[in-house]
Amino acid sequence: MKKRYALELGILGMVVLALTLFAPAASAGVAGELSFTNCGGGGVNVTLTAVDWLPVGGGTGCIIAGVVTTVTFTGAPGAISLNETGTVNDLSAGSGNSKFIQFAGVYFDAPLIGPGVANTTCAATYNSALPACSVQAGSPFILSASTTGTIIQLAVSGLAYDSTGIGAPWSGVFSTQIAGKTPYQIAQTELTGGTVSATFSFDGVVVPEPFSMALLGGGLIALAGLKRRRA
Repeated sequence: MKKRYALELGILGMVVLALTLFAPAASAGVAGELSFTNCGGGGVNVTLTAVDWLPVGGGTGCIIAGVVTTVTFTGAPGAISLNETGTVNDLSAGSGNSKFIQFAGVYFDAPLIGPGVANTTCAATYNSALPACSVQAGSPFILSASTTGTIIQLAVSGLAYDSTGIGAPWSGVFSTQIAGKTPYQIAQTELTGGTVSATFSFDGVVVPEPFSMALLGGGLIALAGLKRRRA
């Protein structure tokens, strides 16, 4: 009886610990869907080694939240609203950075950029059935042929933070369409030191941290088991 009682107390202690330590992490932080485009007159210049969000040389670009944005967070004002403006940092040599995307009260680190694809033989025709390519090995950009041009995509991921300092995993994809140029032509432009300029859009998602949610759920299951045993 004493051993069983001690075991029950131990499990109950784990439940209390999970509730006190991990419930705030599960309920706080950032969650939801994020979409944005460049502000009016903005866009991006892409070279083989850098991404410069317009205006040129400014270090950041202006972004504006789209209609499907549902990101909420615990810090004031508590959510990213439709048409709210923010900033996105320039990238160099395919590396991420801290506070890569920022809106009022929330920011998104992006330590991971890409990956691209292994194929470096880019399509020279407007054939969407041909495989996607990257300009060179290690490039984070993915070039896919469309019926009228090329779709360029850049994946990013990291942690999102609000004023509480609690992080939540996020990921998303920048995309743009270049009309009248094949993936091969765009690859050659960058390989020879040229610049590709375009407008862009972004779609991503922020999810609650699964580890703390799993611990909290396990604690509640253990508590339910104790109640059944006592019954």
